[in-house]
Amino acid sequence: MKKISKTLVSAILALSVSGVTTSCSSDNNDESNTIQTGAETLNDQQALALADNALFEYYHKAFGLSFIVETFTSKTHSFEGPESADGPLISRHELTPTNVYFVNRWYNKNSAVSNANDAIEKITAATGVSEQTKKEAIARAKLARALGYHVLVRLWGEVPLYTSTNGDTKTRASIDAIYTQIVKDLEEAAEGLPTSASLPSVPTKAAAYGLLSRVYLDWGSNPLTYDQINAIKDQTTDPAPSYTPARLEKAVEYANKVTGYKLNSSFASIWGKDNEATKDEKILTFVHDGDAVGTGNHQVTAHGPSVSM
Repeated sequence: MKKISKTLVSAILALSVSGVTTSCSSDNNDESNTIQTGAETLNDQQALALADNALFEYYHKAFGLSFIVETFTSKTHSFEGPESADGPLISRHELTPTNVYFVNRWYNKNSAVSNANDAIEKITAATGVSEQTKKEAIARAKLARALGYHVLVRLWGEVPLYTSTNGDTKTRASIDAIYTQIVKDLEEAAEGLPTSASLPSVPTKAAAYGLLSRVYLDWGSNPLTYDQINAIKDQTTDPAPSYTPARLEKAVEYANKVTGYKLNSSFASIWGKDNEATKDEKILTFVHDGDAVGTGNHQVTAHGPSVSM
């Protein structure tokens, strides 16, 4: 095991104790993405748009997560600029509290959580929305909140857990409490989401089930708490791994609920803007415009949409 750097511990603390507000900024400060609902009268389209606003931070920032969440290992290599740039620093596990990848993920995901809380409250209280649409819109918002917290708990462990617009955004909750809330949100989301959708970017029951399986795998591997990390930060040997079998069994249970998908014989054909509607191998996708017109996601093969699972 690489020696756990004291800068990693300080980086975790620096962002965790900084607090969160419901007006979290992001590295794409575009106020046009904020939906002003005003009164509690919404139509079906507005309710779904309000829920999708909670997913916006994931749609636009999915590419940044692939680098620090999915490939954060000692084998990661970065092509981004000089060796002192933030990407190469992550590649070498040399983290600082100001690393833009982590700073932006902190604000993006807390913004998603905040938007989800706002959407759930407004849609729940709204009039003029059909019961079926209200159910699906709230389910999408809960999926968005679960996605946000899944990133936060994996990167920072104990973080503030708030599920209302006036919740406590400064007191860190335990890792178990956060995972418990993620599971609750995803189970409730699965109840309200449709069985199928016309596009893989529209959340379905399979997306919730797949995420539940992923979440239980992470949780079942008994992630280290801040105190545990702090206790071994100067060691150079791996701590003994531990697992919670019941949670791993739940991961299998939910994975078995994800059906109807198949591998594509041509892997390259699932990428690119021309293939955004292709559903093979895609349980849930996040589509965004990328860095320039026509490029899509510059960190994904063939400049295509980001695939979540």
